[in-house]
Amino acid sequence: MYEEVNRRAPESLDEALNDSKVATVLERSKKFVADWTARFSNKIVNNIELPKNIRYLIKACSHNLRLRFRNLKEAELHRLVAKFLFSTYFQDSLTDPTQVKRETGETLTPRQGEVLRLIMQMIHFAVDGQGFGADAPYMDSLNAELIQINNLFTSFTAKHLMGSDTPDSIYDLNQYSAFYNNVIKKGIGAV
Repeated sequence: MYEEVNRRAPESLDEALNDSKVATVLERSKKFVADWTARFSNKIVNNIELPKNIRYLIKACSHNLRLRFRNLKEAELHRLVAKFLFSTYFQDSLTDPTQVKRETGETLTPRQGEVLRLIMQMIHFAVDGQGFGADAPYMDSLNAELIQINNLFTSFTAKHLMGSDTPDSIYDLNQYSAFYNNVIKKGIGAV
């Protein structure tokens, strides 16, 4: 953008960022991304009921992490499971054009797909606990929003992990129910 306005390349990043037009566009863009990232995050967390198979997977993931990393703090466990949940269940399903068309009946324009992928990348950064540091100081104003989204997804995941149901109770199964259903009911009952 700096090159288009000034008809020359900036000598440094600081020169480009100090240009009033570039700074205005950058701030508007950051606000747009932050607002839509927050909207999507809130919609995901407040409007989606996790299906049984996903609840089972996150419970099993949590259980396996506890067994493997016994000193893992509860908050870190919830963050890791939230990262797993977002990257395996939400991220692709919200950006895949086929799934978006199936759910909405609409085809995304290339620009809409680009913006949606950017929003999902921001949510991914947030859930992963990543922020903007010294390598991108002009973006660090987004860190507060990333922290809020991290807390939102971590709390959402913790709510599902802290429930009283165990992985087996989600499907009303235990180590004996499969034996009973398959051997006793079907095998002996048939005789």
